[in-house]
Amino acid sequence: MSVSPGDIVAAPYPGDGQWYRARVLALLDNGHWDLYYVDFGDNGEAPQEALRTLRGDFLSLPFQAIECSLAGIRPSGNEWEESALDAFEGLTGCAQWRPLEAELCSFCPATPCPRPSLRLFAPQHGQRLDVGAELIRLGFAVPVPPEEDSGPGSCSPPTQDTPDSVTSTASLVSDPPRSAGDTPDTSSCRSLPDATSPVPRDAVTVT
Repeated sequence: MSVSPGDIVAAPYPGDGQWYRARVLALLDNGHWDLYYVDFGDNGEAPQEALRTLRGDFLSLPFQAIECSLAGIRPSGNEWEESALDAFEGLTGCAQWRPLEAELCSFCPATPCPRPSLRLFAPQHGQRLDVGAELIRLGFAVPVPPEEDSGPGSCSPPTQDTPDSVTSTASLVSDPPRSAGDTPDTSSCRSLPDATSPVPRDAVTVT
């Protein structure tokens, strides 16, 4: 089959060998195609001979991965360093299917649907680690004032003394545990409200 950037194909995922829908991004120096798995958000690569054409009916379901941004912070330098990305992956258990709690803050206009801006909380020792605040503590990020954050209804920037979350790994053992209530799940781009709609402040569960 012929492949071009932008094509949606069936591709094996290196983590489990199963087949998933993927968008072809670019041709890599090693001759493999750079892939974005549209239903769970991971990147990967595969040789052209490993890719397969998708039937049209497999494209009727909206892509399940939703592009998001982390609210209230920005990189401490001009862009996110590789070490910052590694720290984020470690804090969130990227590609390990660990549940995260997310607070929906605002929406950035995007195509084909608004892009949510979230605060993320990772369970650690029975408590909630504020991922943005931990990136600040580690020196990878700086807080963004609410008026500079994206969209109306933005969350307050994560700080070390945020009352409803654990913001530092150093406090995880000594602080009393907190529990989060049951929260609804949001998983489809089509379920997101319009960027001009009032932004809910409820917590949602991201898996």
